[in-house]
Amino acid sequence: MYDEIKGNASKVSPQEIDKDISTGLILTQKNDIPHDDKWSQKILAQKEKRAREILSDREEFVKFLVKVSNKLDKLEDTVSHSNVKGVELVNLLLKYTSAFFSLLSDYLDGRYTNLPYTTLLMVVCALLYFISPVDVIPDFIPIAGYADDLAIILSCGKFIKDDFRRYMLWLHENRRENAN
Repeated sequence: MYDEIKGNASKVSPQEIDKDISTGLILTQKNDIPHDDKWSQKILAQKEKRAREILSDREEFVKFLVKVSNKLDKLEDTVSHSNVKGVELVNLLLKYTSAFFSLLSDYLDGRYTNLPYTTLLMVVCALLYFISPVDVIPDFIPIAGYADDLAIILSCGKFIKDDFRRYMLWLHENRRENAN
C-alpha cells in the first residue's frame, strides 16, 4: 500500500502546485463549498489540539497514518469504480492527500525532516479533516462528498506551498536517484 500511495504522491508536479490548487478550488466552488482562507483556517483550527497530540506521540502518529492509509484505499476504490462526472475532483483529492501522507511518512521515518512544526501541524490538521466521518458534506454522497475535503486539503497546500514544493522536489529527485 505504501508504494501505491507514493506512486499517487509522485503525480504532484512541483511546478504545477499553483495550477492544481486553483483548479481544485474552482471544482469545489462548483459543489457550493466555501473555500476562502478564513473558512479553511477555522476548520483547520478545530483540529489543532488533536493534531498536536498526534505529533507528540509516535504511536499515535503511526495509528493516524494507518487511518489515513485506510481512507486513501477507500478513495482509490471510489476512483477505480466510478464513471461519474466529477472524478477529476476525487483524483485531485487522491493525489494531494497521498502527497501529504507521503510527506508525513517520510518525516516520521526520518527520510525528510526539513519541515517546520507549523507545516507538520497544518498537514495533520488537514488529514484529520479528511479522515473525519463528520464534515460539511458527508463522504457517502458520491463525488460531491469529497468536495469539502478537497477544499481543506488544497487550502492547506496553499498555506504551506513553499515547504510543500520543496518536499515534492526532494521526493521527485529521490525517486530518480533510487531508480538508477
